[in-house]
Amino acid sequence: MIATYPNLSCLSYRTLERINELPDKSAIIYRLHKMNGKTQDYRVNFQEGIAVDCIRHRGWHSHCTSNKEALKQMAIMHYLNVPADTTGPCLINVKSDYNVTVPKNKAQWLARANLMVSSTNPAVTLLLDLDNTMFSLNPSKQFNLEFPLKLNRFSTLFVNEDSMKRVVAFQQRNHHIKVITDADYEYAIIAPLFSHFGITLHNTDYFNRNHQAMEQLTKHEFIKRYAFDKSCLLVDDQLRNRCPNIHFHHANALTPFPQLSEQYI
Repeated sequence: MIATYPNLSCLSYRTLERINELPDKSAIIYRLHKMNGKTQDYRVNFQEGIAVDCIRHRGWHSHCTSNKEALKQMAIMHYLNVPADTTGPCLINVKSDYNVTVPKNKAQWLARANLMVSSTNPAVTLLLDLDNTMFSLNPSKQFNLEFPLKLNRFSTLFVNEDSMKRVVAFQQRNHHIKVITDADYEYAIIAPLFSHFGITLHNTDYFNRNHQAMEQLTKHEFIKRYAFDKSCLLVDDQLRNRCPNIHFHHANALTPFPQLSEQYI
């Protein structure tokens, strides 16, 4: 497949990111991220779920296409239609469907997060760190629930049960969660842990340091590079991961987790 689609080798291209659907729903905009940090936007038309047409979104390339550019556009359609092909950029979608003014501060974010999702209260997104946020390798006052889990050299985690309960209720109100961790915990280990407490974690919402989209990026760089916005709140124990494009909660001994309600409604 690399020989057929040389312009989208995973050595040169990192991700193909879904940005948004055009207002008239005629096409979806995708952003192609190069490994060097540069991006290109493409407008893709679908018929019955199959990508059938792809052109550059804006710019002279949208009117004049070289052979090299045409091959790239064919490759984009291929990877959208065959997502199991891992020879090229990975597909990600972190853009919220927030259709009203995003929360201006953390207090506004929490107020909306504590309400059920509705036509007037679109879903917000909770971005979760893992170490010293949801669990710890060492017991403490806040990480006091022992949980057996085979994890490298460790056989036990200590979970912040209160945080887990708040995330469960948050998700029951139909809001979204994603995990972004600098650690290399595999999804196959973390998803069952979350599931034990009643939290659904999809593979497409899990980003660890081995994920292609995060390769050679810090968590801060990852969040800044992709389409995260103020509908998101990151809960993290490291202040260096605060980003201007999202809201932030510093997880520490005094305020280990945001004041999310444990009530479903």
